[in-house]
Amino acid sequence: ARVRTLGRFEVVGAGATAPTRWSSRKARDALKILICRRGGSVNREELIDALWPDVDLAVGRSRLSVVLSMVRQALDPDRRLAADVLRADRQAVALNLDVVTVDVEELLRSARDGLRAGSLGPPDIDALLAAASLAESGPFLSEDPYADFARPLRDLVERTERDVLAALAGTTLDGGDAGEARRGSG
Repeated sequence: ARVRTLGRFEVVGAGATAPTRWSSRKARDALKILICRRGGSVNREELIDALWPDVDLAVGRSRLSVVLSMVRQALDPDRRLAADVLRADRQAVALNLDVVTVDVEELLRSARDGLRAGSLGPPDIDALLAAASLAESGPFLSEDPYADFARPLRDLVERTERDVLAALAGTTLDGGDAGEARRGSG
């Protein structure tokens, strides 16, 4: 299963070739909230409050159960994956990043690898270029520019993009163009 969060939000379920067609905005929002937790758990009551702020808890639990089933269906429509796309218990829910690929996580991982190499010696230009290429897809959750749940990750992505561009610019200034730097580091 692949989730695109940079630019237009899009989910392609495991084994599928076309993007998922969502029948519920709440299911999309629940997935976005889980993505923003980066594999960390969200308390069920917190998720209910984010999706339905004025609903009775018993009603919210029932609605959340339906929404989480929709998220599972979107990510793994034919149950092809060896593990559940969600790690859930009676108290909390988390997105299983071991079986779901999220582009923002790829961007952050590539940036971290490229920048870490730079702190030990020459930066990993290929990793930095991979991060920069992903960043070109567009802003994180661009269709939700004012969503409070997305703000911390959006800020991290923006800082990371600036760091990547600065590292690439420094490499370009220090060692010619990025292509030359890449050939020199390989």
